[in-house]
Amino acid sequence: MVFLPILMWQDRAPEFQEVFPTSLITLPLAHLVFRSPYTKVRTWEFPLLILSICSTATGAFLFTPNGEERQLGFQVFLAAFATLAVSYGFFCSAVTHDSPLRAEVIEPTKTVSRVGLIGFDIGLVLAPFAFLFYLMRHTLRRAG
Repeated sequence: MVFLPILMWQDRAPEFQEVFPTSLITLPLAHLVFRSPYTKVRTWEFPLLILSICSTATGAFLFTPNGEERQLGFQVFLAAFATLAVSYGFFCSAVTHDSPLRAEVIEPTKTVSRVGLIGFDIGLVLAPFAFLFYLMRHTLRRAG
C-alpha cells in the first residue's frame, strides 16, 4: 500500500492517476471548512496553510484524466487554477468585514465570478485569476 504512489509515477497503477491527485486536491478543503471565518491566520496555522496550498498544487499538477496522456499545458493550468482558487478561499476566510481588502480585492473578484452566459460560466474560471490581479493591484498601490 505504501508503494502505490510510486507505482503511479511508473504508470503501473492507472487507478491512482485520478484517485491520489484528487485526494491531494481535496485535502485542503477539510482545513478550509474547519477554519473559523473572518479570523486572521494564526502563527501555528501558517505551516498548515502552506501545506494545504502546496497539496492542492501538487494534486492538480499530477491529475491525469483516465485514459488520457499527460498534457503539460492542461496540468499547469489546472495547478494554477486550483491553487489560486484555494488561496482565494483562505484569503476570504482570513479577511475581516471591516478590512479594506474586502472592498478592494474580494468584492471585485465576486463581480468577475458572476460574469457569464446561460450554461457558460466563464466568470467562475476567471475568478481565481481575477483574485490574483486585484490582490497584486492592491499591493502595488499600497507600496507606491
